[in-house]
Amino acid sequence: MAIEFASDAWLQALMDGLNNNKRFAKVGKKWEGDFYLIAPKDTDREEEACMYLDLWHGKCRSAEIVVDRSSKSPEFELIA
Repeated sequence: MAIEFASDAWLQALMDGLNNNKRFAKVGKKWEGDFYLIAPKDTDREEEACMYLDLWHGKCRSAEIVVDRSSKSPEFELIA
């Protein structure tokens, strides 16, 4: 069963995948930072999708859908 991109279920699966990935834990052990993952509106999405990820020392501490981008101040934004 496919999970809809940028849904709560998709973000939970991403978070679980990151937190259960030994390689991510190893390569991210010194990373401290949060970011917005932004997917602009396109032919598949009528609105922009904005997701927040808090990555800390090889773990994903938080992942959530963001409606108001001014609600957080992440260190980075990835727009793709």
